[in-house]
Amino acid sequence: MTEKKDKKKIIDTKKAGAWLKSAGKTIKEKSEDVVVWAGEAKEKVAIVADEAGEAGKKIMDNIKQAKLESDFRILRPVFAEQLESESFEIPSMINLCDIDEKRRKSPVCENSIGYQSSPNDVEVLNIFRDQFDLFDISVVPDMGIGAYYVNPCIPGSYIAMDKYFTYIEKEKVRELVRIAKDLGAKKVVVEISVKEASAQRIAAKLGIKAGKIKAGADAEKAIKHTSGVSIAANEKWGGHNSPVRPELVYFKNENHIKDLIEMRFDPTNKLESHTYEIEYASSSSIKIKEGLKIDGALKAMKCGISESIAACAEQSERSYFRYTVEFPLQED
Repeated sequence: MTEKKDKKKIIDTKKAGAWLKSAGKTIKEKSEDVVVWAGEAKEKVAIVADEAGEAGKKIMDNIKQAKLESDFRILRPVFAEQLESESFEIPSMINLCDIDEKRRKSPVCENSIGYQSSPNDVEVLNIFRDQFDLFDISVVPDMGIGAYYVNPCIPGSYIAMDKYFTYIEKEKVRELVRIAKDLGAKKVVVEISVKEASAQRIAAKLGIKAGKIKAGADAEKAIKHTSGVSIAANEKWGGHNSPVRPELVYFKNENHIKDLIEMRFDPTNKLESHTYEIEYASSSSIKIKEGLKIDGALKAMKCGISESIAACAEQSERSYFRYTVEFPLQED
């Protein structure tokens, strides 16, 4: 009986050993599986982390790109290579300036030569003064900081905004004198007359309601100078009867001047004297509506000028040249 028990004990011990061996193997295999799983999990975590990093980088890159695109739209830089493009046009108004701090620091403006803007819906090309020579344009009467407007009779020429009307006026007078001299005149007189107009009419043209003149100080100035006559030129020469055809710039579309030239060249009955009245604004001038927009643009740009462009345009519409020329008597 004892032997059977001992034998059974030996058998149970063997079974236990076998079970323990099997359990140990299973545990080892499981442990290996856990190690493999842990390794795979670690790799997966690394991959996920890497993917998250890439996604984060893409997000940051997208944010950075969006910021650059936004800055480009807002700052509107202009570069030298754009000047070679047929689609690039210089607008009627330019502004000579120094680069501002915001554009100096912005990467989208690196190597820019200026920028575009649209104050009061007026297109303006702002040119950095140290880059001005890259542009195929000229400015008169001098170059400085500030706004310039295109000369309607000379392509590529821009006139300082605060001297626009006085410059045009002087150039027109000079041309009238030169025309007379080329045609052989012995005397020329150029008078500038400004027709009188009521304060109400001027205010209406400038878009200012009656009784609210104080809302437009520039219009008030214009109303104080509603009429007058001034002699812009009075010159005498010996005169001659061998006229040459003058080159016309400001008066190339003025019929009175064309008639004067043709009459002077008429061999059957040469002209000896004549007086013409030529509208100041007929050959070249900024219109009132255009002037009002320009005034708004200059205000937005903080470009202070002594007189309103709209007020000057209104006065030019009431102005005219009285042009008298005398030629020497015909030789028999």
